Order: sequence, then structure tokens, then C-alpha cells
Amino acid sequence: MRAAPVGVIYPSSRLEKVIRGAYEWAIPTHGGQLAICAAAAVAGAISAALEGQPVVEVLAVALRAAKDAEALRFSAEASTIARSIERMYADLGSKRMVVGSR
Repeated sequence: MRAAPVGVIYPSSRLEKVIRGAYEWAIPTHGGQLAICAAAAVAGAISAALEGQPVVEVLAVALRAAKDAEALRFSAEASTIARSIERMYADLGSKRMVVGSR
């Protein structure tokens, strides 16, 4: 994803810069709200991960970036990237397998 370097450049403490940078990278070819929010989520997650933040905080930054990016592009869709990420995380959490058990 082209927005990944944005997460390398900006720290998660400057999330508005992360979101704006992801938006600018996504808009030429992926201008819909879902794509823009996904780009913001990826850039935010990369930023937080590179800072060594715990996994739960990386997820929180990604969700915050996706939600904040929704304001940059209107969509009549009921689904958002942030809700999709939350649903996937909950689904994966409910299916967590214990290593070594079958």
C-alpha cells in the first residue's frame, strides 16, 4: 500500500498528519471513503508499531485514524473500514486457538 511510508514519516502522536498524508497518497487512484480510511488505518498502525507500542494500542491508533479519515470523504455507505476492522478483530478473538491443542 502506498500509504505505508506515511506511517514511517509521522509519529502516531501527529495522527492528523498521518491521516492527511494517507489521504494524499490514496486519493489519486483510490478516492472512495473505504480506501482512504483503509490507507489511514494502515499508516496509523505502521506508525504505532514502529514506535514499539503494544498490539492493542496499534489497533487503537488504526481505528482512530480510520474513523477520523471518514470526515475527509463523504459516503452514503453504512459500512466503514473502522467497523469492519472492529468486526474482524472480534471475530478473530472469538476463534483464538490455543497453541498445541486440537
